[in-house]
Amino acid sequence: MKNVFLIAAVAGLIFANCKSTKEESVAVADEQTEEPAIDMSTAKNSIEYLGTYKGVVPCADCEGIETVITLNPDESYNIKETYLGKSDNVFEDVGSFDWMDDGNRLKLEDTDSNVRFFTVADGKLIMLDMEGNPIESVNDKNYELIKQ
Repeated sequence: MKNVFLIAAVAGLIFANCKSTKEESVAVADEQTEEPAIDMSTAKNSIEYLGTYKGVVPCADCEGIETVITLNPDESYNIKETYLGKSDNVFEDVGSFDWMDDGNRLKLEDTDSNVRFFTVADGKLIMLDMEGNPIESVNDKNYELIKQ
């Protein structure tokens, strides 16, 4: 009778241990199959982008174009440009801006329907080409306007 009781006790321990291992492996498998969290943050919803940005961008026939852009809360902007080494004239324009679908690029349109594109990054605007793509350059920092 002792042997039967001993066999039953051993079998119970083995069964309990197997069940625990199965539950742990199922829990580990569940953890591994969870999909990673998708980062939905964009410049539009995660960066303080309103304000004034300043920089000097390349110019084909002058020393550079000093550019100052102010983005306003009503989605309007104003821009001031000075062609360095040519004259002291400051060219000013105003318009409105819209976010592109990716939430990281701005489309600025002036009163004459001229369009400019910028990527919004932390503390800066990066000028893009006329189609809204990055400008190919040896020094990408040439196209950055720094937030003031």
